Amino acid sequence: MQSGRFAAGLQPHGLRAKQFVLLNLVDLADGPSQHELGRRLGLDPSGLVATIDELEARELLER
Repeated sequence: MQSGRFAAGLQPHGLRAKQFVLLNLVDLADGPSQHELGRRLGLDPSGLVATIDELEARELLER
């Protein structure tokens, strides 16, 4: 149930857990490439496109 509380805490900010983790990683890694983000998250970089697009549209992330 811990993940439910985490998700609930992000909801007022309009963020999902994947978005939060991605933003946190970008901040800590000082602007990594999409490929590097995918590697660090254990995901195919192409699977991050939609999430990155959403964050960019909200001006929370810049490519």
